[in-house]
Amino acid sequence: MKNTHQFERTRLERRGIALIPTLLIVSAMTVFVMALFSAVLAGKKTTNLHTDDYELSSAVESVAMLATERLWSDYLASEGGAAGNIGSFRDFLSDQGIAADAGSQPPTREQGFDLLPLLDLPVVRGTPTFNNVRIESMRVVRRDVATSDSTQLWITVQAATNRGLGIVNPVLNRAVQQVWTVEPEQFAGFDYAMLANNVNCIFCHTQVDSVERWFNQNSEDYGTFDRIKVGTLESLMLRHDMMGVNSSVNDMDADAVIAGTLYSRGPAMLHDGSPISNWSDLTLQSFGFDSEGRVLEDQWGGESLVPLAPAGDPPQPLENLYVGYSSDYSSMVDGNLPTEFPPPIPDNGGIDPVSGARTTAGAGDRVIDDNEFFAVAMQAEGAITAGVLNLSPHNASPIDTVSEYSHAVFTGNQSSLQQSVEGNVILTGTATNPITIDGTVAIDGDLVINGYVKGEGTLVVRGNVYIPTDVQYLDGADSNGNRTFGLAADGTTNALALSAGGNVVIGDYQRPSGYASGSSEIVTGSPNAAASGNEVNAWNFSLAEMALFNRGEWSRTQEFLPGPNGAMVPNPHYATYNDPGSGELYVPRYYRYGVDDVVPIYNVGTTITDGSGNHVSHFYDPALDTWISDSNIPAWEVYAEVPLDWNSLFLNTLDPSDPNEADLFDAGGNPIAVIREITPGGGWISDAMYKEGVRYFEASVHPHGEPMKIDGLLYTNNGIFTLVARDSPMFGRMVLNGGIVAADLGMLVPGKYDPTNALSNQSALSDYAVGLQLNYDKRLKELLTIANPLQVQLRRTLWNPTSNLQ
Repeated sequence: MKNTHQFERTRLERRGIALIPTLLIVSAMTVFVMALFSAVLAGKKTTNLHTDDYELSSAVESVAMLATERLWSDYLASEGGAAGNIGSFRDFLSDQGIAADAGSQPPTREQGFDLLPLLDLPVVRGTPTFNNVRIESMRVVRRDVATSDSTQLWITVQAATNRGLGIVNPVLNRAVQQVWTVEPEQFAGFDYAMLANNVNCIFCHTQVDSVERWFNQNSEDYGTFDRIKVGTLESLMLRHDMMGVNSSVNDMDADAVIAGTLYSRGPAMLHDGSPISNWSDLTLQSFGFDSEGRVLEDQWGGESLVPLAPAGDPPQPLENLYVGYSSDYSSMVDGNLPTEFPPPIPDNGGIDPVSGARTTAGAGDRVIDDNEFFAVAMQAEGAITAGVLNLSPHNASPIDTVSEYSHAVFTGNQSSLQQSVEGNVILTGTATNPITIDGTVAIDGDLVINGYVKGEGTLVVRGNVYIPTDVQYLDGADSNGNRTFGLAADGTTNALALSAGGNVVIGDYQRPSGYASGSSEIVTGSPNAAASGNEVNAWNFSLAEMALFNRGEWSRTQEFLPGPNGAMVPNPHYATYNDPGSGELYVPRYYRYGVDDVVPIYNVGTTITDGSGNHVSHFYDPALDTWISDSNIPAWEVYAEVPLDWNSLFLNTLDPSDPNEADLFDAGGNPIAVIREITPGGGWISDAMYKEGVRYFEASVHPHGEPMKIDGLLYTNNGIFTLVARDSPMFGRMVLNGGIVAADLGMLVPGKYDPTNALSNQSALSDYAVGLQLNYDKRLKELLTIANPLQVQLRRTLWNPTSNLQ
């Protein structure tokens, strides 16, 4: 019995011992299940948290962007579909009730104008909702930035999740601040190989192409090169059989080819002012291009010539000719064509160098004030570290002897030019000592530049830029001896941009002109002689172009213009530039030769009869919206294009030394016009010595028989004056790799009759060697940042997320 009880007790003890691991296992399983359940709950909570956080972040971001887009869209609609200037945008904001705020710290969420009603979001439980997120507030604070002609929009959005609403306090929330800046857009003119207000005699034996296509040596790249663009903003005048010569193409025809598209906004006319009725009859043509804008080339790289054909109505993209191209940005179907040429040194008053504050004194006066130049100079961070560098301070004696000029060109007086310099600069580069540039350098004076250049940079010049002969990159060559354009032998990138607050003057601008009636040759006077701006001295091409450009400026100031038969007719463009009611009148900018010279204007309305009874007239035709000449005498016909001498029948002159000159001074003797000279400012180098320098470079440095060679982008909101004579060592030819963009473009690069093709690069349409070979270099548009004050753009400049703004 005892054994039985003992056995049972032992069995129960063993059973109890066996339950311990079971209980341990059950306990462990319970803990595991609880942990798993807790993990699932925690994971679900984390997932919800992440989801809520993502939805909140996305909502505040999206709502801020939607509000900005709505404001911007409404502004564009108010402007007819395209942005205007910063003033128009500020006026729009004011009309919406969004007033300027003078604060400087980031605004709180309570500050500013309520934007929520603008979006009309759905309301859930009394609160506007976006994507299941409650938008608790959305406000905008406007801050006008005077130092940059911009306006900042500080948009603050506060939002909260709907999860736990009424149960959890506080609920998860998010806020974001976005700052959008409305500021002047960048000038679109550098998308063009050539752009000017008016184009006339430049299309005399000219070809416009791209550097990529011009220098290409790889047959696999044929047909891959983009078309280029050429544009005129006010008028286009083309020669066509001016002397009645129909059997061949000569100087009296626009012997030119554009590897792309021509844009003309104003009248497009023949030399006598009559409108062009048959474009296919002209010797100005295009290279064909495909539906993607690529120039068509055959298996040898040859092009196909096609006539220019005006775009249809309505115009379509990728045509080769646009006449009357829209000035409304929203209607520019083939890309933006600017409406004005902004100054490279903004005419906005600048910055006071003492206080560092923005100033408005002198804004809009068309004069580069000290503070305006300082504002640009303080941004210059580049240097010129090699070449022959000469700096003439403003108070230095003029360079007027051969020894002084030789020292400036061959020796110099500076080892480097850093960032910004005051004075007039002469830069000379050789193959062994090139002008070496890196970045932007500002020059408070004139610049004379000649020779080889290495490096990548921009020269911002307050005065005039002078190019006596060649300015070219010191490029390398490939294994076949072909030039590696824009790339030096050591791999350095070569790229140059020149911008002038004054004019750009190329070649022998002083050379007098000649004229032979009935000749098909463009002739010039003696290379040893020099014209001046004095009426008793010789006339020349520079003066002719000045008189033509001055007529355009003068016309903007006149309510009435001399019309047919001596009658005065209303000027349809007067109100565009003048507002007499507010006292705001257009400030014209006139050209003259030198500081002691008169201002020539080709604006005299004349009706005369010569001895044989032939009727000659010169007047503004309101029907054609242009100045025309009508004559039976061939020699007189040319007067419609440019004046040929100091002829008072057609030419008026203004004397800047006479305070009674009504077109230059008001009744109190105060100036009402700005005058720019093409001769060196202040006479720091004498006209005679500059002339000697041009002759030296042409005769002793430039290779005889080679065209003038210029590499770089040239820009000014004034004039580019160029003369390369036929009897010069260049034979009237120039190859310019870069771009030419200027308000006024006066270039005479006439080429030369070359029936045997001895000079190479013969015109595709005639027996003339190409005068101007312009190859567009699209790289260079990145070197110049010129703001377009007439059109603003919108961009985001700050994004500041936070958990909760107070």
